[in-house]
Amino acid sequence: MPPTAGSNLAMVIACSPAPSPRVASMHSLGDNSLPEHAYMAHQKPTLQSWHRRLGHANYRAVYDLARSGNAIGMPIVHVDLMEHPDTVSAAGNKYIMDIIDDHSSYAWAIPLAAKSDAFPALQTWALAR
Repeated sequence: MPPTAGSNLAMVIACSPAPSPRVASMHSLGDNSLPEHAYMAHQKPTLQSWHRRLGHANYRAVYDLARSGNAIGMPIVHVDLMEHPDTVSAAGNKYIMDIIDDHSSYAWAIPLAAKSDAFPALQTWALAR
């Protein structure tokens, strides 16, 4: 589906010289499989796109953040807290907090003994970063 006006889709188009041969419904990685050209079209982020990126934060809060200038260079990280109730580590940890840096795609996995340890561990991670 092509992007519509006002959409925030980034589209990548690759032009390859010839289709690669198929072997048992798999594509061969021969010399012809790499594209000669790649084009990328990207639209500037809008208030709606930042609303979605910031976890559906209030539009007014997103607008105020942008106007205050505090969002410049603001790192975006994704945090996921998982419980493994049937598995406890030797140190007594049964939670794992995964943190992924959106810019570098670097990931950290922090073991936690209790769910209440997540916020202090995140604060410590942010200071040490």
